[in-house]
Amino acid sequence: MAKNENATAKRTLVEFYDSEYLENIISLLRGSYSEVVYVYFARANEPTERDRDILSEYVRNNFGMVPRFLAIAENTVDCALKSFRQLVNGAGEYDFDITGGSSVFIAAVGALAVGDGGKRIFLHEYDPASGKRVFSYPENAATAKSRVGQLTVDHVLALRGIEILHPEHRVRYRLDQDDLRGEVLRLWDAIRGEWKAWNSFNCVASNAEQGRDCFLVDKQLTVEQRKNCGELLEKLSEIGIISQVHERKYDNKVSISYHLNVPQSALFLHEKAGNILEMLTYVTAVDCGHFADCCTGISLDWDDADRYAAADPYNEIDTVLTRGHIPYFISCKNTEVSNDFLYEIMVMARHYGGRYAIPAMVCTTYCNAHLHARAKEMGVVLIDDIAKLSAREFAEKFISALGAK
Repeated sequence: MAKNENATAKRTLVEFYDSEYLENIISLLRGSYSEVVYVYFARANEPTERDRDILSEYVRNNFGMVPRFLAIAENTVDCALKSFRQLVNGAGEYDFDITGGSSVFIAAVGALAVGDGGKRIFLHEYDPASGKRVFSYPENAATAKSRVGQLTVDHVLALRGIEILHPEHRVRYRLDQDDLRGEVLRLWDAIRGEWKAWNSFNCVASNAEQGRDCFLVDKQLTVEQRKNCGELLEKLSEIGIISQVHERKYDNKVSISYHLNVPQSALFLHEKAGNILEMLTYVTAVDCGHFADCCTGISLDWDDADRYAAADPYNEIDTVLTRGHIPYFISCKNTEVSNDFLYEIMVMARHYGGRYAIPAMVCTTYCNAHLHARAKEMGVVLIDDIAKLSAREFAEKFISALGAK
C-alpha cells in the first residue's frame, strides 16, 4: 500500500515547448511537480541547444529538477498520441499544460485524457498575462501551489538569453545607506517645477572635489543660463543642498562655485539631469512594496553578435521591474515625448522582456490626447505631467497607472 501511495504521489508536468519563455514556466510558477517534460515536434518548435541550456538552468536552479525534452517525429495527432501513451505508461499522475500548445498537441492530449477518464491524466491552461488558470480537466482538478510564483529581473533576462553589460555598475541601491532615499526626496522637492532650469544647470560640466564635509563644485555658465537658474539656486540654497555660493562674471560667462552638501552615495544625482527622475521612480517602486524586483540604469546587450565590438548594439533601460511573473520596462523622460519614444520603449520591452512584458514611460511634460491614444494603442503605459507633483502624489499616480494596488 505504501509503495502505491508513493508512486501515485509523483506528478509530472508535460509542457508544449514554446519560444516564449513565460509559456514554458507559468505552470511551474503556479503548481508543484516532481518533474517536467518539454514536448516539441521535430523541425517545428524544436529548441536549439542554447534554448535547452537556458531553460534547464532556470528549472534546475529554481525548482531543483532537470527537465526532459521529448521529440515527436511527426507533426500529426497519431504520432503525438503514440508518444504520449508511451510517456504516461509508468506510475504517477501527468498534468498536461495546453497553454500556447499547437492544435495537434491539444488534440492528442485531449484524446489521451478522455481515454483516461480523469484518473491519472489532467489538463490545464493558464492566461500567462494574469497568471490565472482558465481551464482545467477534470473541472475540479486541483494542484499544489508552487513556492516560487514570481520572477526577478535576472530571471527574465536569463530566460531571454540577454546579458547584462557592465556588471560592475550598480543597478540596485541600498536606499537606507547615507539616507540615499532622503536625498532623492529632498532633491525632488527642491527641483519640481524647475525642470527647465535643472536641465540647463546640469547640461554644464562641473568640477566636484571632496571637501571636509561637502563637495566643492565649480561651474561655468553663460549669463542666460545663470538667469534661468536663479529660482532653482535659491531653492537649493533654502533647502540646504548647496551653500557658500560665490559668483564671478567675465565676458559672457558666469563662474559659480558652491558647497554641495550631500553624501558620496548621492553625488550621482547631481551629475546628470535625468538621474533624479530615474531614482524617484526607483524609490517609488521599491517603497510601494508591490514589485518583486527593481533595477535602474541597467545596460543590456541586444544580441550575441560581436559583443565586444565597439559598434555592438546595446540599450540602457532607465527602470526594470517585476511584479509576480510580469516584467516592466520603463523609460524616464524629462523632455517632450514623441511617438518615436513610445515606439522605442515598446520595442525594447518586447525584445528584452518577451511578449508579456509591459512597456511604460514616465515623463515630466504634459502629453496631449493624441499621444495618450497612441500609447494606449501600442500598449505603453504613459505617466505624464509629473514635473510639479510631490513625491507622494507621484507615487499615487505611478502605482495607479501600473495597476499595482
